Amino acid sequence: MHENSAQIILKDIEKAYGSRKILDGINMEICPGDFICIYGKSERLRRYKIAYLFQNFALVEKMTVK
Repeated sequence: MHENSAQIILKDIEKAYGSRKILDGINMEICPGDFICIYGKSERLRRYKIAYLFQNFALVEKMTVK
């Protein structure tokens, strides 16, 4: 963790589905330039309105969708 530069701070995060505890006491500081990954079954994310934004333009001009 970087001192005094965190843009996102998570403290004591908990999440449960019914009696099943998924997260318990998660603490994290996310600073500019940090790379994080949240992974799990992809169908779980589709249930929520979660989106992402590229920091830099990441499309290749020569490639197209057919």
